[in-house]
Amino acid sequence: MNNYWGAMLTGALIGAGLTYYFINNEEKISCAVSRIKATHQAARDCFGDIEEELEELDDLEDLV
Repeated sequence: MNNYWGAMLTGALIGAGLTYYFINNEEKISCAVSRIKATHQAARDCFGDIEEELEELDDLEDLV
């Protein structure tokens, strides 16, 4: 049973530490999340463009 209490206490300490860090660095974290989302969207757009070009090439091959 002692192992469970130790794990629970460790989890509580980690959770409290992460909460404290988030509260003190919320602006930095929000900026980082925004950058990640923008990069993710740019990558999706790039792959979408590649997919469209490949579909156009496939359509052209069907005509030949």
